Amino acid sequence: MIPHGIDGRGCTTDERQGIAPPMTDDIILEARNLTKEFKGFLAVREVNLQVRRGTIHALIGPNGAGK
Repeated sequence: MIPHGIDGRGCTTDERQGIAPPMTDDIILEARNLTKEFKGFLAVREVNLQVRRGTIHALIGPNGAGK
C-alpha cells in the first residue's frame, strides 16, 4: 500500500508537479521559557516552542483549559 500523495519512487504529488516542499528553517513563532499559572495552579513551566513555516500544529484540551 502506498500512502496517499506518494508515488512508487517516494515522490509526493507536489514534487512531481514542481512545487517545492515548505521551508522548514523559517521560524514564524517562537516562545522561550514560557510559564503560565492560573490562580495558583501551574499549567506549564519553562516550555519552549518553535513553529516553522509550512507546518501544522494543534493544541488540544477541554474548554476553559487556557489554551
